[in-house]
Amino acid sequence: MKKIIILATIVLLGLGCSTPNPAPVDSTADKPASAESDQPVENQEKPTTEAPAPAIDTPPLPQDAPIYTRKQGESNDTFVHRVAMTHYNNMLGMRMHDVIEGMMAGVDKSLLAFYFPEEVSATKSYKGFVLVPLNVQGEHAFLPMPDMDMGFYTGIESVFFANADDDSAKEIVVLMSQMSGAGQIAGESMMYESAVFDWTGEKFKFKQDVSKLIGNLYPASEVKKQLKSLGF
Repeated sequence: MKKIIILATIVLLGLGCSTPNPAPVDSTADKPASAESDQPVENQEKPTTEAPAPAIDTPPLPQDAPIYTRKQGESNDTFVHRVAMTHYNNMLGMRMHDVIEGMMAGVDKSLLAFYFPEEVSATKSYKGFVLVPLNVQGEHAFLPMPDMDMGFYTGIESVFFANADDDSAKEIVVLMSQMSGAGQIAGESMMYESAVFDWTGEKFKFKQDVSKLIGNLYPASEVKKQLKSLGF
């Protein structure tokens, strides 16, 4: 009986002295917050939000139109002359008038110029073209004007815009002068003629019927009056 009591006491004492296993301790719990991490952080670039350079709002143009890019700071005269000599392989004479800037082919700030042929003759046409801006990078579409057979002593007096048909878009009017004979002989007079060009959406077209109705009028103010009197 004494042995049983002694064994029970030992077991109870052993249970009372046992300690439970300690809970795992978080080694970072007591660490003070640090501004710099011990682990390397990769530099992450912010996504770019810069939009591409916008295109100019242009109507549909011919898919095969040659493209020429204007250089930064290039003047109208320099740009037009460079394009003319490049496109026609230097086979042109002098420009016939100041470069015209305006609304052409449905696009503002388009540029127009006419050039003498390299050798003026009855078989060679005067060349004209329009450069239509396409975007802010300076690209321009090259649109040729119809060839103009003007004769030996033809010059361009004025180029301007006026309404010469039933739509609201203005046409290009070229007012030309020509000596009535071969050479500046006393008694001869200047003759005048106007050529009207319309943008069809695909090309510039010579409007022969309206051009004939203008007749021999000069200067440009009289041509404009005539067009208004015709109902345009």
